Amino acid sequence: MNQLLSVNKCKLNKLFRNVTIIGVFFLLLFVFGRDVKLDSKQTIPWQFLEPNLFLSNWSSQNTELDNLELVILKLEKGHWTFSVDHFSATAEKKRKSSKDWLTDSSAKIVINAGQYDEEFNHLGWLLKNGKNLGSRLHPFWKGLLVNNQPGDQKYPVILDIESKSPELNDFASNNAVQSMMLFDTRGLIRINKSDRKARRCVVATCVDSHLYIILTSGEVTLWDLARELQQHPVRFVQ
Repeated sequence: MNQLLSVNKCKLNKLFRNVTIIGVFFLLLFVFGRDVKLDSKQTIPWQFLEPNLFLSNWSSQNTELDNLELVILKLEKGHWTFSVDHFSATAEKKRKSSKDWLTDSSAKIVINAGQYDEEFNHLGWLLKNGKNLGSRLHPFWKGLLVNNQPGDQKYPVILDIESKSPELNDFASNNAVQSMMLFDTRGLIRINKSDRKARRCVVATCVDSHLYIILTSGEVTLWDLARELQQHPVRFVQ
C-alpha cells in the first residue's frame, strides 16, 4: 500500500478526526450528484456513526450484477477536509499496510484508492500541500478532488476539468488527487464498456455539498457501476 488521502474532520478551523483514503486496491473515481425527492420505496436509511458521519448499505436491484452491494459513507459539509500522502514522502520511504497508515495518520477511516505504474507511482496528480507526489496531469482523467478555495471554510469539492486544464500554481499549498469521472452533469457516462471487473471506490458530491464515499462489496465493471449509481435514490448525476 503506497498512497494516502486523508479526509480530516474540522470544525471552526479546529482539527478533530481524520478519515483516510489510501490507494492501491481500489480505483478512485469521481462523480457529482444532486438530491431528488424520494418516495417511500426509495428512502435511504442512514446509520449515525458520530456527528456529521453516516453510513448506509445499498443492495442493487439489478439481478445481472451478482448481488452487488454498496457501502456508502456520508460526510457532512463544513466538517471535513482532506489531505494526501504517499509512501515516497514518508521518512521510511516504505509501503505501509492500511493498519499502519491508520495509526500513523491518526485517521478515523482508511480506504484504498488509486492507480499506479510498476514502480507504485500514482498516475495523475497527487498534490500534498501543493507538491505533486504523483505524475503529470493525466490527459483523459477529468476529475479532480480538491479542498475549496483558500479564504473559505475548507471542505472537499470535485472539479470537472474537461473544458479547462488546471495549473499546479492554481493549487499552491492545497491538496488534490486526480482520477477519472464515471459520468458528467448531463448524465453521460465517460468511461468505455469493458468486461474488466474489480472492487471500486467512488467519491461523490451532491448539491448539498456533502461528500459521499462509496465502496463496492464485490467486483463490478465501471460501466455497470456508473449505471447503478445513476439509479441510486441519491441520483448521482455527474
